[in-house]
Amino acid sequence: MSSLDRLTKIDVGISADECVQDEILDEFVQSLEEVHLRLEVERRPATVFAGIEWFLPTLVVLFLSRKLFDSLMTEAGKDIYKVVKEAVLRLLGRTSEQDAEVRAAVIVSQASPKKSAGRSPTVLSIWAILDDGSRVTFIFPADLKLELHEAAVEGMLALLKEHYMGACPPPKLGIRTEHAFARWGTLPLIIDHGAGTWNALIDSDTRRDV
Repeated sequence: MSSLDRLTKIDVGISADECVQDEILDEFVQSLEEVHLRLEVERRPATVFAGIEWFLPTLVVLFLSRKLFDSLMTEAGKDIYKVVKEAVLRLLGRTSEQDAEVRAAVIVSQASPKKSAGRSPTVLSIWAILDDGSRVTFIFPADLKLELHEAAVEGMLALLKEHYMGACPPPKLGIRTEHAFARWGTLPLIIDHGAGTWNALIDSDTRRDV
């Protein structure tokens, strides 16, 4: 994505791998232009990353700024909220579940063949910068069931709105976490498939760092 200074001047940013179809990005951008949000779109060359999956860029990355949530407090806030929520839901629908139009692959080292067993690689993540300058990343699993999509998006928007209103101070957004947040400078959250709520991610690859 862009520098932090530029990100403070936009409402929404979207960064996508070049393998993501143009029509998916175009649909998202056109939806948000209806409410005159300031957008920035970035195309990234296809890249293979090495590292802990939860801290790597997904094929599609959305950035939601504080400026966006400030606009939700205005007279036009209800209309903006509805458009943003529906646009994110459509994007989530095209990157999740069995009929996903965008798919990713995880290449696992021969030394650790079981690391990603039974898990679909993440295609979509959404991140924001908290008031203390740290980052939170909402991870949407590629196998997230359709019936959880709305709860996941509404829960994410509610957490961020409450934070920017001062109800949920950084760095943990009121969520109990054992993750090594201070070391990484980012808080990865993942949706609970059963409860439909956001929880701090404690991955087996990072548990030793707690």
